[in-house]
Amino acid sequence: MFFKKNGYPHFPIGNDNAERDTTDITHDLNYLYTNDTGCKMVVLRNALNRFRLHGPLALDILREALQLPSLTELDFDLEMNCTITEEQDSSLNNEKLDASKISTDNNVSTQPKERMAIDESEENATISRDLNIQELRKKCWHIKYYKKRENMEAFKIQEQLWQSIKSWGSPDQLPSNMIIGLTVLDPRFYLPEKRTKTECKTESKTETTVSQIKSVYQLSTDSSRSPIWDAQIRHIASNSCVSTSTINKLRSECLVPGISNDQYFNKDIMAKIPILLIQNPGSIIVSTGLGSSIDIIIPSGWAMPFWLAFIMRCARVGALRESSLIAFESLRLNVPDINDPDSPAYMREALITKEELTNKYFRHPPSRRVNFVKFGIRSPFFCDWKNLTKGWSNVEDFYILRNYELLSLLQKEIRPVKRKNARSKSTDQNTQFNFQDFDECKNCLVHVQLTMVGRGSPKKFAIICMPTHEDVEKFENLRKWVGPVEKCHTDSNEKSRKILRKNHLALLKRLRRRRVQRKKIFQDDHSVRMSKLYLPESTEVRHSCDREVMGYVTIGGLSFSQAKGILKHGNTD
Repeated sequence: MFFKKNGYPHFPIGNDNAERDTTDITHDLNYLYTNDTGCKMVVLRNALNRFRLHGPLALDILREALQLPSLTELDFDLEMNCTITEEQDSSLNNEKLDASKISTDNNVSTQPKERMAIDESEENATISRDLNIQELRKKCWHIKYYKKRENMEAFKIQEQLWQSIKSWGSPDQLPSNMIIGLTVLDPRFYLPEKRTKTECKTESKTETTVSQIKSVYQLSTDSSRSPIWDAQIRHIASNSCVSTSTINKLRSECLVPGISNDQYFNKDIMAKIPILLIQNPGSIIVSTGLGSSIDIIIPSGWAMPFWLAFIMRCARVGALRESSLIAFESLRLNVPDINDPDSPAYMREALITKEELTNKYFRHPPSRRVNFVKFGIRSPFFCDWKNLTKGWSNVEDFYILRNYELLSLLQKEIRPVKRKNARSKSTDQNTQFNFQDFDECKNCLVHVQLTMVGRGSPKKFAIICMPTHEDVEKFENLRKWVGPVEKCHTDSNEKSRKILRKNHLALLKRLRRRRVQRKKIFQDDHSVRMSKLYLPESTEVRHSCDREVMGYVTIGGLSFSQAKGILKHGNTD
């Protein structure tokens, strides 16, 4: 932030619509949704935070960052201390009243200054004592919660599972979609002195131990029990996050100040945070465990402490680009990182991408611009789904086919064509597929995954054409056939662009002589007309090339896990 010289802000800086701290917000009826069957859904907006850890060191980072409290009899004595402090306060108040009565009866006179000093000291002591009692009450929520027998038994099962699985190597070794609820201590008390990489401490595991752990998790329903779903406990846990300066002040009061003595602090002064650990299986097609991860769900207000705990153990930060690349490498489509073409999010993103790429295209000089018209590309910077579906079904509206039965039927009946000279055996089947079941799905798009047989890896916005019978015969018989090649199309606007550019230069020369100030207006008009001549509006997509266009590539590139080009796209049925 920048301020004026020798000045400071007298009011909040930023937008007026900036969101305020919402840790104290209680969810009202506006966040409650109920259907006809009585099922209720509460939207916990600004109440939870989520982190996702990918990679083989995810469990090692969690092993060092997450420390479980020891819920023993010593912890339950803390509640007795809370009640004792309350009784002591009441007894002290009674003693004050009795002392005041005695002083009035005996007519004891005191100095007003001394009386004021005593009153101020007593007032400060009572205020600090009240604050300590309130802090103890906030930190004692786990004692009241784990007093119940079922909650304590669930904690023992969760602790047993956590102690057994935290020494495993990778998240893909855990049971799929595993959910464990834990109560952990403040991670700021277990930070390393400097940023250090965690060591992989994997123990030898037999098949019997793994099967026993999986059977215990499948049989026990208490492993996913967590106090994080209790609104009152979640509210207390969010507000019990003390500032880092308070913890640093506590460290400075030690005989040897520093982070190295945090392990000797009493666990009663540390806040207890309820969290959830959720395992994501990752790629199902590839059995390497690629894309497997662990989600950590924590109450609001604790994002920065957990963030620092992960970063100080050399966890690298990733955002939308990294998450989309992981989804691409793991061959998954049902993830929120990939938007379907019929979603509003995809449409907004497509408009922004189209504008950015178009501006970048026209920043190049005319000699460096690719002539997409000669390649038969009508929409180089966006996927023209409306004209594509209109060319196949005479309907502009489209949707994504999500019917599992129809998709499984397509997957079973349609088989890829293989070469005769391939190493694998031929799997050609003379099956007759009934396409009449898809008469109602003429304007739908289907997600299809393609892999490159030879070289090349098409990028985003590439078109996918339907092969002819000659292409299929050449692919089956000719081993060295590299594929079809699109012929060079004629650009009908090429002469018009040259004439327009020549006239524009002559106009600028004439205006320069006259010293007219309307030069910018003419230049803007010229740029608009020139852009329409370079990239004309797309009206027909299906027959824009030698072969019929049936789809677009939405995500494509070279896959490092498969060592070849992979395309993910939606095409018309």
